[in-house]
Amino acid sequence: MLMPIAMLIAVLTAVSAGDQSGDQTGGQMQRPGRVETSPFVRSQYPSLLRELDLSPSDVLEAALSIEDRGAKVTYNPFLYGIVNYKDVLSETRFTLSQANGITTLGVATSYNPASPRGGRAKTIWEKPPAPEAAPLGYPRFLERRANATSSKISAVQRQIQGLIGKSGSEAELEQQLTELTRLTNDAAALRAEAARVNAEYSRKETAKIMSLYEELLKVSRPVVSGSFTTSFFGNLGGTDVDADADGLNDTRYQVKGRALSLNADVPFRRHITIKAEDQNEPPRRYWRWLQFSGAITTDWQRASQEDGTKFARLFGFGMTGGGIVKILNPDYESTDDYRNEFFIPSISIGASYERKMCTSSDKALCPDRIEAQSAFTPFLDFKITKIAQFRVGVPIKFTKNVAKQNTKDLGIVTVYAFQLGAPK
Repeated sequence: MLMPIAMLIAVLTAVSAGDQSGDQTGGQMQRPGRVETSPFVRSQYPSLLRELDLSPSDVLEAALSIEDRGAKVTYNPFLYGIVNYKDVLSETRFTLSQANGITTLGVATSYNPASPRGGRAKTIWEKPPAPEAAPLGYPRFLERRANATSSKISAVQRQIQGLIGKSGSEAELEQQLTELTRLTNDAAALRAEAARVNAEYSRKETAKIMSLYEELLKVSRPVVSGSFTTSFFGNLGGTDVDADADGLNDTRYQVKGRALSLNADVPFRRHITIKAEDQNEPPRRYWRWLQFSGAITTDWQRASQEDGTKFARLFGFGMTGGGIVKILNPDYESTDDYRNEFFIPSISIGASYERKMCTSSDKALCPDRIEAQSAFTPFLDFKITKIAQFRVGVPIKFTKNVAKQNTKDLGIVTVYAFQLGAPK
């Protein structure tokens, strides 16, 4: 019997829509490029040593960090594609920052035992069960078969449309409709099989990546970083200026200061699994994570561009500690951010203590006539997504100036970190 025209059109439309949406076979995961090795947002020292940003979380192929006091661009030329990963060399990066009219150039490097590209990770990755090769050939073969079937479906649809309304063609029309149904089922089955193969591979690789993360991070090895930076005055020179009429060029020097820094992050991590009360529910897993860091820095700074101004010598150090207090997404292990870079959406609480001292024998050289300054800063870190993180801290500063006068200040500091170009 001839099918009603409205029903026939509905069948053709559904087949066409299914044909167009059926070419999604799922993406292929890749071995992770880096692992978040700190629960903190960017620099651990949010008050006196804010320019000391050695956290391995900024080791990106290209990154942009925007803060309330300026911006910094970081470039890592050796981490991706140019050379095989080598400790220290591959973590070397160059920075350009601008804050308060001061431009700073720097080079930094680190030893990161948790790098998924390092020798330790390679050994773990290749341990049994060895990672399976991506099943690209078979799913592509299935897709080609499905596409060929779709071409036949289009031809049958045209024949059906040509038969509609013609007398004496009921038997032929029903025959074509039967063929259309068979071809549609075949195409759907081929695409379903391709999706199943891809999903099974992704499931196995996800499990392998999770195992790699746990092996890399369950040993509390410190991440050690170092840097050298040079900062420049906002006015780099030009025509001689003597605004104070003392016979000295007020813009004689371009270099405001240089600094050497060393930083170490020491983690204490455990991956906890708790069985659900309901046997039908999967076990809950989370990271119990504390982090302690220490840094030392030595600086040479000029208080002025004026001709004859010598470098003041400064020494500084910082200590910070804290850890994760709340996981924002209980199902974070299923997210791409976690599978690709071990990013955990979380809230961390911590505190830092920083101190900078002017060690020059001539205290008149000390910048801002400050002999020593300390800061204690409790802070909260919010890591909402990989590209949206921020910190709120309350620094309590203690300052001793050259005249031996002591002052105390209470303020608030914020740090925003937005990343662009993070590698997959």
